[in-house]
Amino acid sequence: MCIRDRQYVYDNDLDRGQRHAKAQLFTMKFPMEHLTLSQRIALQEQCNRRPKGQGVNFDQFDNIDLKKIDQKLGNTFANQVREKGIDPLIVKGFESRIREGTYLFIYDQPVVVKLPNGRYRLICGEHRYQAHKKLGLDVMFCAVVSFDDIESEILFQSNENDEESEFIQNSRTEGGVVLTLTNLLNNGSITDIHDDAQINVFLGKLNQKTGDYPKLREEFRKQHGVISAVTTYESKDRAEWCQDHKSEVDFTTPVNDVSYLNKTFKGGKGKGGVRDLDYDPRCFFDAVKQLQKNEVSKVFVVGSFNKANAKKIKALRKYKETKMIKEWTDKILKIAKDIKKGDIDPVNQIKFLWCPQISEVDDMGDWA
Repeated sequence: MCIRDRQYVYDNDLDRGQRHAKAQLFTMKFPMEHLTLSQRIALQEQCNRRPKGQGVNFDQFDNIDLKKIDQKLGNTFANQVREKGIDPLIVKGFESRIREGTYLFIYDQPVVVKLPNGRYRLICGEHRYQAHKKLGLDVMFCAVVSFDDIESEILFQSNENDEESEFIQNSRTEGGVVLTLTNLLNNGSITDIHDDAQINVFLGKLNQKTGDYPKLREEFRKQHGVISAVTTYESKDRAEWCQDHKSEVDFTTPVNDVSYLNKTFKGGKGKGGVRDLDYDPRCFFDAVKQLQKNEVSKVFVVGSFNKANAKKIKALRKYKETKMIKEWTDKILKIAKDIKKGDIDPVNQIKFLWCPQISEVDDMGDWA
């Protein structure tokens, strides 16, 4: 288990050199300076924090002179995978942690590449770099790596910046993913902006959820003037569309005995399949729940489909409109009929078996 590096280190854990370093603690500008390079490296190795990824080659951990570090593109606030660049509040957060002695060395550290001229190019850790610089520190503890190619560097920087901060959430945004795809296009890694399969490969490498692929592909293409044949929506997108085009739609409360539901559907199961055993029943039961309210006599489902092309969307719309509600109504009625006849008794016939999960309570060789 990883151990947090602390502002104070107990004497019996220190060798002679480390005791001297501790004695110098109160003469140092910031508490974190008491950790020697070897101690910082040990914390990283203990927690297996060497940078990893496609085409990434780890060299070493080292304290790098800030004056020898070049930022991306030579721009003080440049970041090729963050659409909004550096956030000053994040920088201030790191400044505070350095001052307070809560800057940790057990998390992933800034990553640099050593250049032929002896300088270093910063790959990720822009906010920490700015914090070190603003506080007048001479060095920054970094991981030194090399990359097999530019594609590997672009992917690594984007994935690392997805969770750059150990304390401050600064996750990669949708725009950041689209920006990375643009970098891959400019680099020649993506050769056909119209090829879904090719883009999907890189979205997988960027650790994106498959359900988000259509939206990300669409946004990527929009950035380059390509309008997709199929527009995808999330819940907030449908709400915004209704606000702009159908102002009578209110998802928050019934209006004139009419209730509106905001629903996303997937493309259905199997080749040409139209049924979805996850999203369809959710829609059915939510709609029925609305009808059970005294003030509601009609429900409109405002929906759209993900993971479907134009041809399949037409088939899915037809199924939802003509068959889905009836099929689920028939299923419920059949279940009720079987219960009434005594053929089934779900309350007493359906039981749960739990796999052991809690080591302090469960027998790990038996059901919990």
